[in-house]
Amino acid sequence: MRYYPLPTNQIKDYRQKIILNIIEDISKNYIDITLPDLAKKYGYSENYLSSLIKEVTGKNFVQLRTQHRLKEARYLLKSTDFPISEISQLVGINNKNSFYKKFKEEYGCLPSEVRDSSKRKNDLQSSLKGLI
Repeated sequence: MRYYPLPTNQIKDYRQKIILNIIEDISKNYIDITLPDLAKKYGYSENYLSSLIKEVTGKNFVQLRTQHRLKEARYLLKSTDFPISEISQLVGINNKNSFYKKFKEEYGCLPSEVRDSSKRKNDLQSSLKGLI
């Protein structure tokens, strides 16, 4: 039996499909998901999966998961009145200082600034509705 390797573009597409599935898994379960969980699910070693994630996304697994956690936190800051400390817990970042630092690194502002900006926008929209 002969072995015929996949063309390079098909290998790249296959890797990207795996990563898209992994990103979907992370976005659905960003609080509890771990690299060992994903490695087991997809049948790869943790080292291989970790390097594949980094190669395709430019981020390691923890960075990718943190990005999804922060995206959800930003949504909650804009759409709820939950305390910031509670939001950090809800998205799986249990250390408040770490949450603030990661949020600022990702978005260039503090969580409270996102919340304040969102409130000002909502207040302005309410005021404009009253005028119309």
